[in-house]
Amino acid sequence: MRIGPYEGEILPLFAGEPRQRRPRIWHRTKKRFVEIGLEAALSEEPRPGAARKLSGNEKVQLVALACSNPPEGCVRRTLKLLANALVEVIEHQSVSRETIRRRLDDNDLKPWQKQIWCIARIDGEYIARMEDLLDLYAEPHDPKRPVNLL
Repeated sequence: MRIGPYEGEILPLFAGEPRQRRPRIWHRTKKRFVEIGLEAALSEEPRPGAARKLSGNEKVQLVALACSNPPEGCVRRTLKLLANALVEVIEHQSVSRETIRRRLDDNDLKPWQKQIWCIARIDGEYIARMEDLLDLYAEPHDPKRPVNLL
């Protein structure tokens, strides 16, 4: 509700033209007001966003690629090179550079800087052992079978 131009006049919040321009917003706000109340209608809860494109194993493969030597003819790995290399390894048709940047940022990795950790070769054996280790980490704790990874 808002105060109208005349003293004591109360107008609906979405009177006239705005309701016609944005009917979905008006309908959603009205519905939240009726179901939950005024405070909920005037504020929005955070939205969940889209589901993450990369799974846990795919993120680990990205980190391994980022920490490996760049391809021949390149001085360093760019986000585009990482995206193209990751698509060859995983089952997605494409991965955006922004997805690569965000996942590297999650792990505080900056492969374009000079000081990096190098993994000699990423081949089938390396990935198989890495996935075995990740599967071991993913198992629930069992006191009868303790796991010591040191």
